[in-house]
This record gives sequence, structure tokens and C-alpha cells, in this order.
Amino acid sequence: MLEGLDLAMVASIGAYLVYGRFVEVIGAAKASTSMYLVPVYALAMGALFLNEGLLPYHFVAIVLVLGGVGTATLEASGFLGSASS
Repeated sequence: MLEGLDLAMVASIGAYLVYGRFVEVIGAAKASTSMYLVPVYALAMGALFLNEGLLPYHFVAIVLVLGGVGTATLEASGFLGSASS
């Protein structure tokens, strides 16, 4: 049981450090969109390691999430213009 706790702590601390680095390098607006990718990673890991089946609505959700993250990232970089202008 302690091994699982150790693994959870290392992953949590590692994720926190990586996110902090993201904020430092690319800014808070772009880094915050990475949180929306967690369900996509969970789907991928479930399919790869637990042999969970993916249904058509999973792929629709992945496209929507990636589209939203892409749009938000482009807006944050100023490529699409700001919403307030």
C-alpha cells in the first residue's frame, strides 16, 4: 500500500513542477489549457494499459477538447485576436 502512496506522491509533485515550468515558459494563459487535456490522457492510458474500448463518442470528445485547446492557445498568443477587441 505504501508503494501506491509513494507513486501517487511522486506523480503529483512531478506534475506540479512541470506545470510550474509551463507557466514560467509559455505563460499562464496557455499553460492553463493543458488541464483540459487530462481526460484525453486518461482515455489514452485506459485504452493502452487497461484495454478499455473506445467508442465513437470518445473520439468526438477528443476532437472537441483538442479544438478548444487549440483555439484558446491561438487566442492567447494573439493569432486570432482578442475577444475584447
